[in-house]
Amino acid sequence: MSKIVTVLLLILSLTACMYETIYKNADRLVLNKLEDFVTLTRSQEEVFLKGFHQLQLRHQAHYLPMYSSWLKTIEADWLTMDKKQIFKLSQQVRGHWYDLIQDAGPVLVPLLVSLDQKQRKQLISNIKGEMGKYKSRNERIENSLERFEDALGKLNIQQKAMISRHYDNVAFYREVQVLHNQKRLSKIEALLQRRLLTEAEMEELTRYIVNSPNDLPAHIEQQRVQRIVNQIDLLISLRSTLSTDQQAAFVDYLKDLEYILAEFNGAKL
Repeated sequence: MSKIVTVLLLILSLTACMYETIYKNADRLVLNKLEDFVTLTRSQEEVFLKGFHQLQLRHQAHYLPMYSSWLKTIEADWLTMDKKQIFKLSQQVRGHWYDLIQDAGPVLVPLLVSLDQKQRKQLISNIKGEMGKYKSRNERIENSLERFEDALGKLNIQQKAMISRHYDNVAFYREVQVLHNQKRLSKIEALLQRRLLTEAEMEELTRYIVNSPNDLPAHIEQQRVQRIVNQIDLLISLRSTLSTDQQAAFVDYLKDLEYILAEFNGAKL
């Protein structure tokens, strides 16, 4: 369930009083992050902010209720949910991500097309640089352990070993995903090298950005599903080892998420 909880909140480390402010100013935060990759003109910034505002209005009205529903399910049943139930919930979460990216298409694709050749080269170069950053096995495992401890409190030696073994067991799937993303970026780069895109090419660009399961090669989709199944196996095994204090810590973590979602829902955009 760690992936599900991550969907519900990506900024739990922020000060509580800042949640509503952060959500209200998400457009500027995302723009600042985007400009780490490409320098936009003033008119491009304005078009992006206008489009992002409409996307965020939909996010608040359509997606936040979904998060609340998932959270209620987890709060009520996290101790008893079986593999089939967790997989069903994970597929709902996964589908939501693709829907959200699809909704962002009318904002992202026109912005990409509006970039001149210098901006396009800058964007692709910076994305390649980000993708090329390497973390050692130990660094990645340490990051995984920290995420679990954010929700559960201090892990014991047995639990850390379980998470480390899982990390090694799914290493192959991560490598497959890296190669797939590199191929996607190559396709996007090739399309952006063209000065003008036809309607069909715009649709193709959107498909590579969204990366929907319906457009994936069968073997890639199968491996993604298997990775999710492996993650669920870990979560169920880990759940059986939780101490009373860890269970209480997770309940408190879910309550924090509930509070933050309420702040997001109440934000006046």
